[in-house]
Amino acid sequence: MVVRVFVGVQRVRNQAHEQVLAAVFDELGAYGCHAVVTEHDPQAATRDPLPRIRASIQECQAAIIIAFERMRMPLAIEFPGTEHANFIVERSVSAVWDHIEAAMAYQAGLPILILQERGLFQYGMVNTQRSTIDFGLFSTSDAADGVAAVRRQVRAWCEHLTAHNSVS
Repeated sequence: MVVRVFVGVQRVRNQAHEQVLAAVFDELGAYGCHAVVTEHDPQAATRDPLPRIRASIQECQAAIIIAFERMRMPLAIEFPGTEHANFIVERSVSAVWDHIEAAMAYQAGLPILILQERGLFQYGMVNTQRSTIDFGLFSTSDAADGVAAVRRQVRAWCEHLTAHNSVS
């Protein structure tokens, strides 16, 4: 049986990101998995991608979310105008869609691997403290090391899925 794996990834990527994504696709293919990616469709009748994402997730048996740096904030204020206001210096975050897709996959009961670029702020679903989700960290500052780390992490995750019959 071909295992369909939902792959959540932002659509604006740099060269290092493309290399990471290619490594994910290569490793999934090596384990007989079919990657399912819901691409942004500017011609869609609605700009709401949620129905397409839900339909894709529902036909998959597992999910990988790749959290790349989406935004870097050199200075920000968290909880502005409250007694909990806090100045933040140099914070990088992933796309909100990483959290949405991970939550949708979790709700669907899929085994999830979140591959997170090092240096991203840990919050929401992109947080290595989530014990029910598998995580892998990688760096894009050294593309070769980052790609090698991603390959190892996807390979180990696929082996775990196969060995424990987590995918049905």
